[in-house]
Amino acid sequence: MDDARPDLRFFPDTAGWLAAAQHVFARRIADLIAERTRAGAEIGLGYVPSAEAERLAQSLAAPATPDGVEGPLDPLPTAALDDLPIGRLLTLAALPPGFAGWAALMLLGETDARWGTLFAWLNDHAGARLPTAGLLAELAGDPGLPLAELLAPDGPLCALALICDQDGDRPLPDRPLQWQPQVVRWLLGDAPRPGPTRRWRAFA
Repeated sequence: MDDARPDLRFFPDTAGWLAAAQHVFARRIADLIAERTRAGAEIGLGYVPSAEAERLAQSLAAPATPDGVEGPLDPLPTAALDDLPIGRLLTLAALPPGFAGWAALMLLGETDARWGTLFAWLNDHAGARLPTAGLLAELAGDPGLPLAELLAPDGPLCALALICDQDGDRPLPDRPLQWQPQVVRWLLGDAPRPGPTRRWRAFA
């Protein structure tokens, strides 16, 4: 599996950023499923055999041109990530650039249920359809902050109420991460202004 960090810095819009993230991470997941299967870690989950999970990841990894023919992504996007809602969130929440890949994977899971199936396979639990901190690190690399700081009650994700309540009884790598619904809407451009809570005023 390619361990290089995906370059998600320059994209024309949020849709382009997510399309690039989907291509990169679905391909990475397909490779990871194949590696685990070769190593004898057949994880059927009762309803998602390894071969089916790998085919699902491969289908998500295939980019498409406007006429529907598979092809490479545009290598020359026209705007910086800083111009998108995700870039503004990273800046105002003081999240490091390395968190962009984590943010993309969390958002992909909110936009397409097929990602939940892949997360469940990788989590080895049919009901665990959210990415855990450990899985995000495996797929997207170091977020740029220690987990203890990133997920602390006064850390950037919790202090600004960017993520849903965590399962505090689990070890940090096993905690599932999910954007709050209003964060999802804002990142996708469906909500021009974030919610009215005090913790969101910095983003208005």
